[in-house]
Amino acid sequence: MILRHIPAFVAVLLLLLWGGTVVHRADAIKCMVGWGQKGLEYKYGEEWPRDCSKRSKYCFRASTQDVAVAQTLVDFTWDSYYAIFYFKGCGGQWGTPLAIDTHWPYTGQLQGKINITTPQVVTGQGATQTLVLDYTCAEDYCSAASRRGGAYGMTAVLSLLVSAAVGAALLRADEV
Repeated sequence: MILRHIPAFVAVLLLLLWGGTVVHRADAIKCMVGWGQKGLEYKYGEEWPRDCSKRSKYCFRASTQDVAVAQTLVDFTWDSYYAIFYFKGCGGQWGTPLAIDTHWPYTGQLQGKINITTPQVVTGQGATQTLVLDYTCAEDYCSAASRRGGAYGMTAVLSLLVSAAVGAALLRADEV
C-alpha cells in the first residue's frame, strides 16, 4: 500500500533537491537599468529595459540614503525629500563585477556593498561610490514570471518522467 505513494514522494524530493540549480543561459540576461529615488508613497526615476552583455550574469539594484552620494554619480534631478536613491544595472555595468553569487534566482536583502563608478561628464558628475547592494537576480527583469525554460520547468518534466517510471514499475510489481 505504501509503495503507491513513492512516485509522488520522489517527485517532491527532486523538486526540493534540484529546484534551485542554476541552468546555463545561452542568451543574454535582460535587466531594468537606470536610477531613481523613492519615498514611502512615491517613486521617481529613469529606467529602461536592456539586453545585457552575454558575459553579464546578473541584474542588481544598489542604493544609498544620502542624496549627496547620488548627486556625484548621475546628472539627475535628485530631491532630498526622498528616502532612498537607487541605481539598477547589469553585472559589469558601472564598474561592477560581471558575475557574483546571486543566490539564484532572487536574494532579497543581501546586506552587502558594491562599488558603482560613473565616468566624469561635462556637468561635473562622475565618481566611485560604495552603495548598499539591495538585491541581485539571475533571471530576466528579476522576475520568476519571465523565466523561459529555467530549472523549475526542467524539474517539473524530470519529476513527471521519474514518477511515471516508478509508478509503472510498481504496477508491474503488483501484477506479479
